[in-house]
Amino acid sequence: MATVVSRKRNDGTLAYRVKWLLGGARGGRWQSETFDDRRAALKFQALVEANGHRWPDGWVKGFGFAGAPDDLADETPFLDFASDYVRRLTSAAPDTQTKYLRQLKSLKHEI
Repeated sequence: MATVVSRKRNDGTLAYRVKWLLGGARGGRWQSETFDDRRAALKFQALVEANGHRWPDGWVKGFGFAGAPDDLADETPFLDFASDYVRRLTSAAPDTQTKYLRQLKSLKHEI
């Protein structure tokens, strides 16, 4: 189980550290990530637990999600993210992008 530990810094502000055992109880080494905001720490804690006590995919220690803002409060729905991603594929021909977008649109009814 990942835990959030608050700690007072030398300047008087609070830091929130998420700590967990990599891979869970049968795992190995302790891991941690520090946040300035309690809400962000709690969201990250949930991500770690949802990923089987492993680092969330795309997370860069000390920076957050690669290419994403530091604030985890801004959550983008998957279909919006995926559609934007397909539109940014520069190596895919326009007809391929259209095909991918059509497939995403059909997923909308299943999700």
